[in-house]
Amino acid sequence: MNNLDPNLKSEANEARLLNVLMYMDIDWIKTEDYNLSKIVYDLGSFYDSPKGYERFREEYIRKCASLGRIVGSEEDIKSEYENRQRMYTVVKNACESNEHLANMTIGNQSWNMGYDMKGLNACTFTDVDGNVIFTYRGTGSGEWIDNGKGLAGLETETKQQIEAMEYFEKVIELNGYNENIGIIISGHSKGGNKAQYTNINSKYRNLIDKCFNFDGQGFSPEAISKFEKYEDYEESLRRMYSFCGESEFVNNLGRIIIPEENRFYFRTEIPIKNFKDYMKFHFVDACLKEDGTFGEQVERGAISIFTERLSEHSLSLL
Repeated sequence: MNNLDPNLKSEANEARLLNVLMYMDIDWIKTEDYNLSKIVYDLGSFYDSPKGYERFREEYIRKCASLGRIVGSEEDIKSEYENRQRMYTVVKNACESNEHLANMTIGNQSWNMGYDMKGLNACTFTDVDGNVIFTYRGTGSGEWIDNGKGLAGLETETKQQIEAMEYFEKVIELNGYNENIGIIISGHSKGGNKAQYTNINSKYRNLIDKCFNFDGQGFSPEAISKFEKYEDYEESLRRMYSFCGESEFVNNLGRIIIPEENRFYFRTEIPIKNFKDYMKFHFVDACLKEDGTFGEQVERGAISIFTERLSEHSLSLL
């Protein structure tokens, strides 16, 4: 088990919590220049109020229709609501105990910048000292084919990876960010893959201090061969870190490029009651306790190891 520096763990914990927020439909509320505490307060009207479920159900059905998602049964909607309620509790409790996190201010919301929410969902959070954390949400409703093209090596850089990098560069330029600002780039699931891609390929990659991957997949051998041509490729790898649940199964898809010593695993804290719940191993809050902190650091679990071996075998057949 790799040694995890307490300061690095704290930074990653805060970034993971910000990624949790990305799955709570914050586009439903006014968030421009809000700090995290205010955002959580407003989200309470959905996730912590007597009529919260009715409000959630109405907005959820509307959003699914606009994004081309299947709504599912009433039971499915209630299950989704319960999942969001846990996320809300995790972030709310973290804000109550972490003033630094609570005072972070949201900005550069992709959905307010003309990006299609079927694809890119990203924003930034800035702390009181001006340091910035970029967050990329996981797979949008229109990105599944993009995932397949990337993992199969049909494209060494996909449309959605490029769009994520262009968003990063646009935000850098619009805000005048420079080397005097601490910048962390992060993402969950496909968002983690986008963060990794941007960290390696962006023309502003020298401004990135750390890249945090939360359960995001790796890359095809063809893509990695392209990356290796950069003179600073090894330098880019050294600032990349992976923080995953012990049984998380997506981060092992494709070839992992994050250095082995920079990979950390945590005990699953989300309740797993039956086989259907196994998908929850990939949930953004899976390895977070309800107080918002990481679960106990542990060795990687059998499910994670199995999926890596399965992925390697699949790649060998291509």
